[in-house]
Amino acid sequence: MESGRYIRHGQPVRALIILATVAFGIAAAAYAGNRHDDLLWRDCKQVRPGMSAAEAEAILGEPSWHDRCGAKFPYGHEKGCVTELGYRSAFAPINPRYWVIELDGRGRVISSDWIASP
Repeated sequence: MESGRYIRHGQPVRALIILATVAFGIAAAAYAGNRHDDLLWRDCKQVRPGMSAAEAEAILGEPSWHDRCGAKFPYGHEKGCVTELGYRSAFAPINPRYWVIELDGRGRVISSDWIASP
């Protein structure tokens, strides 16, 4: 090949390269999202009643929301629930799954569970 020359690709080859790039991007995003949700499933099981909010956040990371109980989803709460830490699925709202850590008035965990929005 001479210096300064380059290979030209026809239209079908360009389309195939673009398609492969898009497919790879979608696959990488799906993998990362599934990994995120798998870690939330695993780590949420480590959160125990009596832990502080800071201890729960150290395990789960920064929450998607921190609000009063029921502000985001009006579902049944544990007695004494004052605030909640919420974590969204990587695919929410397409996959409406959320992990919720309920806290009492002293900022201690009273429950941790997941919910699926209808």
